[in-house]
Amino acid sequence: MDISNIDWSKRYFSRSKAYALGRLSCIAYQTDVAGIDYDTEVSAWNFDTAQKHFVNVNFLGYNTQAYIFANDKGIFLAFRGTQELEDWGADLQSAEAPGAVYGLWTLCTVHLGFADALQTVWNQLFNSINKLRSGTPDKPLWITGHSLGGALALLAAAKFLHKHKSVSGVYNFGQPKVGNFVFCDHIDERLRFYRYVNHNDAVPGLPPVEFKHCGVIRYFDSQGVLQSNETDRSILSTSFQDHHMENYLQRLEEAGPDLGYLGNQRTLEFHDLENPNRNCQTDEIDPDHIKMFPSPEDAVAAGFDYCAWCFSRGMSQQ
Repeated sequence: MDISNIDWSKRYFSRSKAYALGRLSCIAYQTDVAGIDYDTEVSAWNFDTAQKHFVNVNFLGYNTQAYIFANDKGIFLAFRGTQELEDWGADLQSAEAPGAVYGLWTLCTVHLGFADALQTVWNQLFNSINKLRSGTPDKPLWITGHSLGGALALLAAAKFLHKHKSVSGVYNFGQPKVGNFVFCDHIDERLRFYRYVNHNDAVPGLPPVEFKHCGVIRYFDSQGVLQSNETDRSILSTSFQDHHMENYLQRLEEAGPDLGYLGNQRTLEFHDLENPNRNCQTDEIDPDHIKMFPSPEDAVAAGFDYCAWCFSRGMSQQ
């Protein structure tokens, strides 16, 4: 899939962005995940900045590692996850923490272990990104992560937003739950956040406490077909094999490039935007990707999918 022509200044959803950020989630491991070499990938993106932030913390034996990349198109923050998760079930029985303690909104609670892990690198990340934005405060910032890295990515985005710093979007893969419903309400109101789940990946069901998922789900079913809901996911047949990042990347490759999204049935306008915090009919929609069809059935037959924003509010045919 060609990612060289992505317009990172536009915040609308695209599969190409998901695939590109999935590759950054792979190289955050700095090992040969999905056959992607770190140095080769950094060179291909023409990054003029590549910074690694690394802190040892005692959380699941995990070292908090975050990578900041920058080029003329934007700033990209990728958090390293973990591929070895067989012992997570017991370890994720972690306490909830007040969000306000971690620079988040009052009344929200977040996972204590995730919040502590992010806090160890937060000042480094915040200062580095502010420096990269010097003179261009609205330079696009995209954040991504796989597994535990996805949890840290979402928390980092929340902290940027709470400090009134713009975040263009977050794309995560196999991410566990991070916070309670108050946290999720704030995220859904403020952030373009897309959460990929590969069939029976066990990790999105963790931790087993009263946390919720937020954002727009993009779900690969048992056949690898991209869906807007968890059509055939089974909590009784969870799989750590489905969790591996190379499997996510393979699914993203197989899904192919962007087609479009079925929008407002009232106007029969179909577009490629999934916008979680405002009406679809805005100037945020890329005009090159707006199409008109005589009926929703014709749009679906042409390969268009439902816009999650319209669909979830009953504005599209269900």
